[in-house]
Amino acid sequence: MYILKYLLYVLEHKWNVFKVAMSKGMFFHAFTHDLSKFTKEEFIPYAKYFYKDKEKYENEFQIAWMHHYRNNFHHWQFWLNRDGEPTEMPLKYINQMIVDWEAMSLKFGDSAREYYIKNKEDIKLAKNTRAVLESKLKV
Repeated sequence: MYILKYLLYVLEHKWNVFKVAMSKGMFFHAFTHDLSKFTKEEFIPYAKYFYKDKEKYENEFQIAWMHHYRNNFHHWQFWLNRDGEPTEMPLKYINQMIVDWEAMSLKFGDSAREYYIKNKEDIKLAKNTRAVLESKLKV
């Protein structure tokens, strides 16, 4: 049952991303966003963590999460160098990150802007990337 629940969650997220991306003319991204969530490295560990037992599957989830952001350019974590310092994100991926946050807001009721403001201190971004993002989000 946990696998089905997680599958439905992922499909809902992909549908929300599709709607937001299409509204912004990001046709290719509308179809390709988060495809890695269907890989063996991510799908089952995520499903177990979110729909079975977070404590028991924490380590598996952390490995899966690392796989996810290392394989998806729209996550700010992808743009951290080996020392954990942020490098500049190309505009294309800043826009994809905003689409991801907007899609999440369709489910959780806030906005990409509100998400960013709540999490700003934890989001490591290079100076110009932050300036572009904040301009786009009107922060």
